[in-house]
Amino acid sequence: MVPIFTATMAIIFAFLPLAFFLNGIAKEFIQALPIAVAVALFASLLVALLLTPYMCYVFIRKGLKHKVSDQLKKKSLLDRLQHVFNNALDFSFKWPKITLSFGILSIALAMIVAMGLEQELFPTADRNQFNIEVWLPNGGSLQQTEDVVSRIENEIKDDERVLGIASFVGTSSPRFHSTYAPEFPRKNFAQIFITTTGKEATQELADEYVIKFEGFIPDGYIRIRQLSLKETPAPIEIRIVGDDLNKQKQVAEQVKTILENTEGTNWIRTSYQDDYYGVKVNLKNDKANRLGVTNAMVSQTLGAGLKGYPVSTLYEGDKAINIYCDLMLIIAKISMI
Repeated sequence: MVPIFTATMAIIFAFLPLAFFLNGIAKEFIQALPIAVAVALFASLLVALLLTPYMCYVFIRKGLKHKVSDQLKKKSLLDRLQHVFNNALDFSFKWPKITLSFGILSIALAMIVAMGLEQELFPTADRNQFNIEVWLPNGGSLQQTEDVVSRIENEIKDDERVLGIASFVGTSSPRFHSTYAPEFPRKNFAQIFITTTGKEATQELADEYVIKFEGFIPDGYIRIRQLSLKETPAPIEIRIVGDDLNKQKQVAEQVKTILENTEGTNWIRTSYQDDYYGVKVNLKNDKANRLGVTNAMVSQTLGAGLKGYPVSTLYEGDKAINIYCDLMLIIAKISMI
């Protein structure tokens, strides 16, 4: 008992620091390993010390050195196993070439079978759940995003393989998977989580929806995403490096066109996002200083005119919501008075 116990504890304590001294994503990924090792080894210890001796006591009434009867029906379970092993051993030494040939053939057959299997370090999770990410162009309203989500829900809700649908419009779901990072809230983004009847249905629906929702949004895109331990945004990434941003975008568009015309690809996009129009205000500091106008005053006035001026705060539980007043509307009413 003592050697088995000490060997088990040595292995458990060798892995145990991984559960306490790592941080971030690495900890979330590797934390289950030392716990699984500890549980498995402790269970193995109990089996070795308790279950195995008890099974030997129940099923092996006699040792190997007792006198074995010639009649097979009077032999114990251990005698039968020893009889089969002795016959196999005799055959192996009597026909060594056949035995070696069978061993080599088994290795070759295993290699042939392994070559035909797909290999992936972190495959997709075998779960009855996957999600659809909806991305509209920048500047899209929350109502437009909600309309697209409603259209998608109507397309999939009647499928018998779909058990439930949960949609998040303008934001993402809370983190429920180690490598599935939530997106920042934005009006042009939505998530639709789909619960299926099983892992086979999940794979079937994901493959079907990739084709079904191709081009569903003219100016945006829909991503079918299965849960996985990989953090990479896509299986294939092409990086374009250069000093001129405009030339980078030109090359990126050329590469994007090539990939869109390549068979077997979908959801081709760049990380530049969409261009947007902006206005930059440059003050003449000498004149502004003579008039007593500061950058903060100009910023506050422009912000109040475009977004409104915060006059108070409304609390919904512990969430603070600013109340804005339209400065231009106030000026117009004062002018009318």
